[in-house]
Amino acid sequence: MASNVDIESGEGGLIQLTLLSVSENGGPGEPRTAMLTARGKDHDMDAAALEKLGNACLKFAKKIREGK
Repeated sequence: MASNVDIESGEGGLIQLTLLSVSENGGPGEPRTAMLTARGKDHDMDAAALEKLGNACLKFAKKIREGK
C-alpha cells in the first residue's frame, strides 16, 4: 500500500510525496522508490511546509533503506 503526504504550498499549489508499495515497483527484489508530484507552476513554501516535506522525505528514505 502506498503512503502519501500532501503539502499545501502558496496560492493553492499542492506537493504530494508518495512512497510506492513494493508491488507498484515491480515486486520483490526491485528497489522501492518514492514519487514527488508538484501540481501547479511555482510553490512558495513557508518554514512549516518545508519542514513537513523534509521530514516526510527522511521518513520515507528510512523505510526504503530498512526494506519496510
